[in-house]
Parts: sequence; C-alpha cells; structure tokens
Amino acid sequence: MIIRVASGFLAAHSRSPYRDAMPKGLQSILLLVPIVMASCALIRQPEPAAAFARPYPGSLPSAGTLDVQVLRRSQTIEMTNTSSRSFGPSTMWLNADYALPIDGFQVGETLTLHLADFRNEFSERFRAGGFFATRDPTLLVLAEIEWEEQRWGLVVASNELE
Repeated sequence: MIIRVASGFLAAHSRSPYRDAMPKGLQSILLLVPIVMASCALIRQPEPAAAFARPYPGSLPSAGTLDVQVLRRSQTIEMTNTSSRSFGPSTMWLNADYALPIDGFQVGETLTLHLADFRNEFSERFRAGGFFATRDPTLLVLAEIEWEEQRWGLVVASNELE
C-alpha cells in the first residue's frame, strides 16, 4: 500500500501543466522537423566541374618511357625527374582517366601531388582512400605526362594504399 501511494504521489506531482496543451501527433512532428532539416544539410552537393576535366588524349602519340619513378604514398604521389628532359606546363595523367595540370617538371625536381586533385572527364575525383573513404581506393597502374602533343610514360614503382 505504501508503494502505491508513493508511486501515485510521484505520478500526480510529476505531471507537467503543458503536457496536454499540444496533441501528441504535433509533438512528434515538431521533434522530427530539426532532424529532417539537419539531414538535408548533410546531403552532398555536386562539385563544380573542373576547368581542366577532359577525356584522355589516346590519339596522341606515345613518346616513350622516362626514367621517372612514381611512388604512391597513400593519398599522394611523389616523383623525381631523374631523366634528362624538362617539361614546361603540362598535364599529368593517371590510369589513362584522371588528369591534373602541372606548372612544369624540371630535371632533378621532386613533385608531390594529391590524388584527390586529379579529375576525370566527368570531374570525378581519383579515389585515394583514407580513413573516412566510403569506397575502395583506386589502384595506380599507369602514370603519364602530356606535353607538346605527346604522351611520356612514367614508371609506377610503388602503390601503397594505407
């Protein structure tokens, strides 16, 4: 009997005077509105098209392979021009699909390029991977430099994904 009185006492005094002022359906809707608005803000907006995005120039002649090793370091590539050829403003191509303009590549120069900066003809990023990646990373199998209407092959020596 004491338990009933105590629970009845608590139930009677813990009741809010505003509890019945609003119908339960409206309460539920008002609770869902901020959640829906927050989820709409998280919807990914499409990225603007990259100005340099274009199809791979497969019709350009291959000028050969240079003694330049391309090392993939998780989300970047690193390469040192150990050849005897310098390049002016040119385009770096990965996997015959993803491009990135570079200012030049001089003899003895080392470049470090972020893989996420490369774009294909549809302005999609190279899938570099990483901790927050939602898809598997793309393997690097081909690297080329397009310069003066020719494609120069580079040697992909390392392909670290993690």
